[in-house]
Amino acid sequence: MRIKRLLLIFFAILFGEIITLLVLFGMFPSQFIHIVRSLTLVQGIYSGLLLVVMFLIIALSLSTLLSIYLVEEEKALQGVLTQLLHSEENEASVKEELNYLPEQTKTLLVDLQQQISQWQQTQQQHALQEQEVNGLREDYIVKKERQRIARELHDSVSQQLFAMTMVLSAIEEEKEQLPKATQNLISQVVQMINFAQAEMRALLLHLRPLNLMDKPLDQGIEQLFKELDTKVAMTLETRLNPVNLPHEIEDNLFRIVQELLSNSLRHAKATVIECELFNRQSYAIIRFIDNGVGFKVNGQSSTSGYGLKNIQERVTQFGGNFKIMSEPDEGTVVEIAIPK
Repeated sequence: MRIKRLLLIFFAILFGEIITLLVLFGMFPSQFIHIVRSLTLVQGIYSGLLLVVMFLIIALSLSTLLSIYLVEEEKALQGVLTQLLHSEENEASVKEELNYLPEQTKTLLVDLQQQISQWQQTQQQHALQEQEVNGLREDYIVKKERQRIARELHDSVSQQLFAMTMVLSAIEEEKEQLPKATQNLISQVVQMINFAQAEMRALLLHLRPLNLMDKPLDQGIEQLFKELDTKVAMTLETRLNPVNLPHEIEDNLFRIVQELLSNSLRHAKATVIECELFNRQSYAIIRFIDNGVGFKVNGQSSTSGYGLKNIQERVTQFGGNFKIMSEPDEGTVVEIAIPK
């Protein structure tokens, strides 16, 4: 490519020299004729050859110098374009390369750099928007699937457990007429079904969490415990006071209470669950208590083992404090403090 360009420049210069010679001959014909007539044949041949060689040397020299200049300018242009297309190149290096280029080319490249920067920013914004849309779409799909599973569990397994409870209740009314061993088996089955129902309620709370629906946090928790009190064989107690928090935070705290309730129903084997909501200085406090089996608090392992690490992270996001107190066979106390 460069050799072809060199040849084109060479013949262009040579053609220009010939045109210049013809123009001079046209302007001063008598002087040229006089010079030619004054030369002998051998002198004319030597003079013609010398003129041709001189023209060729001048054309070759000029074309070589011009080609070298164009190559340098091309390299500078390529360097600038490469740096413009790669964000890791610094601005000082780009300005250094621009010094080798004409002013008009510099102006065009500066405009190109601005357009490339705008294009890169637009691409980044589109990528972020696409990630956000994909995340929302995935969250929506997961939410719908969890709702579908919860609905099927409620309509099938939960109903079957309820029917089994009714049948066993009828049998228990007549169990005095049954052998002692059979009575013990019936009692064990009743306990197992009650435990399975508690597990089912906890699982449904986890799969299909409720929303506050524009209600204050204290009213939402009160309604949640009242609805659950008729469906589980344990004592549920609440001591709730209104707290003034942003709706987003109250909605998240309501979901956290549901997760704590779900964890207690599934793991604690508790007979009493209490939830307190009150104000203390500039904090809103949630205290969740159960008298279940408890566990040994040993840093992060204990919280993650009972599904509480996720709750702790969500509380921290709102600038709150998370504290858990538990011992084996002594129940568990979870306290959450959110700044108002």
